[in-house]
Amino acid sequence: MPSLTETTCLSVLEAMSCQLAVVSTEVGFIKSYIRNGYNGLFFEKQNQYPLAKNIQRLISDTEFRKTLGVNARKTVIEQFSWTRQQKG
Repeated sequence: MPSLTETTCLSVLEAMSCQLAVVSTEVGFIKSYIRNGYNGLFFEKQNQYPLAKNIQRLISDTEFRKTLGVNARKTVIEQFSWTRQQKG
């Protein structure tokens, strides 16, 4: 998600819920639920080199990619489940 500005970003949450590793800029509400190196990766806005390096890392390191994906799914379940949202 190479956004310059963003709010919650439903597409990032949907990807995370599908157990996919995400690469994003650290903008908006995204920075409150992605933990760099735990459930996703951040890169500096308007800097395509670290974006490319992060994508390359995910392609070449299958275990790391899978770990990020598992942790991403766990984050969505813990923070954004319907049950959790009903509790407010």
